[in-house]
Amino acid sequence: MEELQSEVRYESNSINDSLSAAIERSIELGVKSGKLECGNFWPSSVMAASLRGYVWTGFDNNESEEDSREEDLRGIFRRRGGASRGRPARNPLLILRPLLSSLPGRRLGSRPRADGQLRQDDAQEAIVAQSNITRRRFRTAAVLALKQCKRKQAARVRKCVCLPSNYALVEFPIVWSELRTVRTINERFTFRANRQLCDGAIRCAKDEFFPVHRAILSAVSPYFKALFTNSLKGGKSETTEVVIDSVPSEIFALILDYAYTGTCNVNADNVEQLLPLADQFEVLGVVQLCCQFLLQELKPDNCLGIFKFARHYFCRDLEEKGRRYIRHHFKQILYESSEFKELQSEELESILEDDELNVKNEEIVFEAVKTWVEYKVEERKIHVAKLLECIRYGSMSYNYFADNVLNWKLIREDETCQRTLQSAKAYLTEQDNKQNGEIDMKNPLSRPRVPYEILFAIGGWSAGSPTSFVETYDTRADRWFLSVSTDLTPRAYHGICALNDLIYMIGGFDGNEHFNTVRCFDPVTKEWRERACMYHARCYVSVCTHGGKIYALGGYNGRTRMNSAERYEPQKNQWEMIPPMNRQRSDASAAALRNKIYIVGGFNGQEILDSAEVYDLESNQWSYIRSMISPRSGVSLVAFRDSLYALGGFNGFIRLSSGERYSPNNSEDWQEVTEMFSPRSNFATVILDDMIFVVGGFNGTTTIAYVECYDADSNEWYDASPMNLNRSALSACVISGLSNAREYSYLSKVRDLGQGRTGQATSNGRGKPDQAGEGPAETNVAMIIDEAVGMDAAGPIDGMAEGAVANFHEEDDEAPEDFRNVE
Repeated sequence: MEELQSEVRYESNSINDSLSAAIERSIELGVKSGKLECGNFWPSSVMAASLRGYVWTGFDNNESEEDSREEDLRGIFRRRGGASRGRPARNPLLILRPLLSSLPGRRLGSRPRADGQLRQDDAQEAIVAQSNITRRRFRTAAVLALKQCKRKQAARVRKCVCLPSNYALVEFPIVWSELRTVRTINERFTFRANRQLCDGAIRCAKDEFFPVHRAILSAVSPYFKALFTNSLKGGKSETTEVVIDSVPSEIFALILDYAYTGTCNVNADNVEQLLPLADQFEVLGVVQLCCQFLLQELKPDNCLGIFKFARHYFCRDLEEKGRRYIRHHFKQILYESSEFKELQSEELESILEDDELNVKNEEIVFEAVKTWVEYKVEERKIHVAKLLECIRYGSMSYNYFADNVLNWKLIREDETCQRTLQSAKAYLTEQDNKQNGEIDMKNPLSRPRVPYEILFAIGGWSAGSPTSFVETYDTRADRWFLSVSTDLTPRAYHGICALNDLIYMIGGFDGNEHFNTVRCFDPVTKEWRERACMYHARCYVSVCTHGGKIYALGGYNGRTRMNSAERYEPQKNQWEMIPPMNRQRSDASAAALRNKIYIVGGFNGQEILDSAEVYDLESNQWSYIRSMISPRSGVSLVAFRDSLYALGGFNGFIRLSSGERYSPNNSEDWQEVTEMFSPRSNFATVILDDMIFVVGGFNGTTTIAYVECYDADSNEWYDASPMNLNRSALSACVISGLSNAREYSYLSKVRDLGQGRTGQATSNGRGKPDQAGEGPAETNVAMIIDEAVGMDAAGPIDGMAEGAVANFHEEDDEAPEDFRNVE
């Protein structure tokens, strides 16, 4: 770049030390309070530069470097010749070169020097100042410097330019105003504490007297503004003293604290008195602080009271969040909250008929009705028939209906209740007599509720190549749906995890490339975004989360199996290496339990492993635990009820349907658990509805779509509806409490498809279910799925997909020769 030269006069000026110290102290306070981000600029250097007439600026994300570089420099570095106010120039000309403009990516600490070199601590030598700088200009320069400090934004500098002190920059005026507010608040508090300049008074209960500044109190409360101006009485004169003898003095003192400082101490002892008074006096800031406190205090035993409290005082945000909490934790509320039995019939009816009520089955809803009625049976038995209409009997077993509902004494003795249940009895009898267990979703009695938890199954290997399909599972309707996901490339043998309502896809393989990339999916906006890459490319990677961080362990980089491990912190968007494992492992599986990370099985390039390791976060070390009963590659490990379950996999000869459980607190040995219906490896495992779900995989012959769930209470496996697409090497995760969960539910799909043809779920899980609805979009998708499933079902292509031609399946491609012969 052509060198730009500018003649400027340099004149050393004495800096007002007290002003400089005050400004630096303000910045220090700002950093400590979180108003300014420390780490991407040096406050002292920035202020020293600004006090000499110049400030350092960052970059504009929307500005092109090529377009702005020369224009900025030519416009800013201009000749300042001649003497100023009769004072001669005392220094030679200095040439400033736009060094950082040609070095994008340098941090703000890299300052340009007048001699054309770079240093990190010498801004003063590269700064030229105007002569005869006044005290006022010092202050102006300081303000302009603070306006360049971006709030809470870690940014790399693209260019660094010097600006004259009178250059108008007003991008971030709020930073200086927030720092200036600290001083103002302290002064206000001092005036009130010393009773200086007070021009009004408030007299509370017990004749407690509070001197106040009317302007300050009126600024936060329209109520007191009206009292002080006497407008409530229609007068025009002003009032200096207001008597509110019904208000406790200790509560009013909190409101005054907010008026003068912007904060007040809200706690469990005062919130019930403080919120009504703040609402009465129209101090909305205090109302908001109370609502924030109550929101943090929501628990199953108090949420109903907080919800009614918020509704009474029109706290809409708290009311809505309280309602969501009640929906999502209804079962706990039923058994733990004494407030539940005090609900009004209309309130209970509103809760029970809600589509988003989080209940695994309708038996819980009936128990809720029975518990509430029997608390005051004589008074409430007249509401039984109305409450029974809120139950969706299609999701209830016939045996429970016959043994518990029909045999309830209040129903047997009430003809109205019996008439209400006639249609439900007929429907359940019909369902019980069906051989295939089909459920008629068009019947109102079978209308499913919106699930609290959504299962996402992403990517995988299908029809001889990786796929980009995303399917979601509605556990209430037992249905799988294809989800629209833009900008997703095919991926298999990757890791998936959910963290902070976001889905992270880590590593993987697309048939050609092994990835170290990380992509993040937001289920609300339905957008994918790139995140920081891992240090190493990894497919067959083992992924888990713990403590708000993501762990990626082992894997295959295209050349070798790895024992390295790394950890990702979403807030910093940064990966860091952690100690390596004791063994190389790809196609293993990991899970977190009780502040430790466990990994089991896998393939090291020579043999399939039965060993298991644990990473202790406190000691930052890996150590071995007892080996599994069977060697397993393509295994799935999941933490469930204080135990680890290792399920399925490949032992070098066959795909396994067996499973093992390891309980660190009870035994050091692995114990066998009930076998799955289908042998499988390279499948996905999640915890959903307090059960273990296994999804898809490879059974030794073909990829499968079968889904099973394990109930630990009964120690049995049950079939669930299969996916729409046969696939292995997929990954899955579960997200709870999505604000838009309805969009992923059966109710939304039926609505979007115009209440078209409704599929029937099969209870044996071995058939492909019909898709809900009709129309061009659904037909096209169904054709794609049918074609893919058909290709997977064809024998020769199965072998190609998982074995010889594709050469991507862990055991088939990279296992020793005898393993491949078995394939």
